[in-house]
Amino acid sequence: MLTSIVILTFNNWQKTLVCLESIRAYTTQPYELIVVDNASLDETLVNLRQMSDIRLIANKQNKGFAAGVNQGLLAARGEQIVLLNNDTIVSYRWLDNLLAALYSSPRIGIVGPRSNWVIPVQMLKTGCATEAEYHRFADAFNRHDPSKWQEVTCLSGFCVMFRRALVEQIGLMDEQFIFGVYEDADYSYRAMLAGYSLLLAGDTFVHHAGNSGFKGGGLDMKAIAGINRIAYIKKWGFDPDRIAYVLDDMFLPKNLEEARRREKLLGKANRIPGGILVKGSAPEVYFLERGKKRLIVDRATFDCLRYDVNRIVTITDDDLALIPAGTQLNASGRFPAHFPKSFVAKGSDSNTYLIGNGSLIPFHSYEDFTGLKFSFDEIVTVPDEYLASLYYGYWPDLKVGNALEGFELPEYRCFAAPDGSLYYSEGQKLRQIVDRDTFSFYRWHPERIVPLAEADMRKMQIGRPISR
Repeated sequence: MLTSIVILTFNNWQKTLVCLESIRAYTTQPYELIVVDNASLDETLVNLRQMSDIRLIANKQNKGFAAGVNQGLLAARGEQIVLLNNDTIVSYRWLDNLLAALYSSPRIGIVGPRSNWVIPVQMLKTGCATEAEYHRFADAFNRHDPSKWQEVTCLSGFCVMFRRALVEQIGLMDEQFIFGVYEDADYSYRAMLAGYSLLLAGDTFVHHAGNSGFKGGGLDMKAIAGINRIAYIKKWGFDPDRIAYVLDDMFLPKNLEEARRREKLLGKANRIPGGILVKGSAPEVYFLERGKKRLIVDRATFDCLRYDVNRIVTITDDDLALIPAGTQLNASGRFPAHFPKSFVAKGSDSNTYLIGNGSLIPFHSYEDFTGLKFSFDEIVTVPDEYLASLYYGYWPDLKVGNALEGFELPEYRCFAAPDGSLYYSEGQKLRQIVDRDTFSFYRWHPERIVPLAEADMRKMQIGRPISR
């Protein structure tokens, strides 16, 4: 089977040369090399024209990362395609192992290796200081071992492999993501929405210098990342860091499918919101989260999580039975398993944070904290070790009056639209609260309602209504 290796270049000729030489030296499977040059200003283009084993696409202007990659995808003739950054170095059995992972199941959509400069789930520090040391490491490490494979929610675009059929099904890269940030999160998510899994080939390591295109082109990576991040949130309604950095399992294909199936089956119970405390006729109390009921095992856990008995809603045993059980909340168990996905927390210092789906979002001011109607009685004290394990997220500047300018709404809060209608934030969506009786039944408080601008309303996806 032919593999098309697509490489985008923009300056950095020496790194490109090392990359190409490593492919030639360490690739034993049939392949073709397609290089798309985005108007390099150094000697890159002159040297590429002299290489007879590459198919060169030379752009007269920099089209950006996604557009350049799309040119390569359209030119590819292989049954599978590898997108490879020009600041990488491949080594022993790299392509063999990626092929084995990709074709291990027809449901595998995209595979990627471990590396030294990559998103956290793929990160592996080797301590290699030279290219020779890296190849010695890779010779020992790159051994076929499916036990090291792992299903993930995002794969970094520095080196990914997928079938041509995936491109035919979900399309090309989205060209609104300029200069190569978050376009890989977008493509990963589109593949998952199509029902495919993303597989980290943990038995394969590819060296990555990291951000060379930005450095070599004089581009402001932070600014570009901010623009692309806002574009992603506007497109999908959630922060891409939830799949790129946090590995939010809500987005795994099996969980997406389960959520869709559960939404159809639950019927009457499907109207019940998440983020509330419920009980049936028995004394056990549950916390509802992501369509599952999490048993609160004892009063110590209840108090540790700063829950209020006045928030407990009694529902019918039939409704409670329809809701599948999730992981128990047990303050004496291992963390972070016993914590909810979203809550307000503090460690041993004076800082307060919103824990949101694995992200640690600091409150920068008292106004930020009160602007979204949080109260001090909600704050849970957690171990510093737990806070240190989380990825730092982002927080909106409420002073600009737009809570959604590049950010998700925090989960499980009540919002008021400009017309006075009430909504509840859950998952990626706003769910309308159908009437005031429903609002009161679920023990929400009028003083906790956050005003929501019309511009913010237009950006949010609207989910199923909440009713009694």
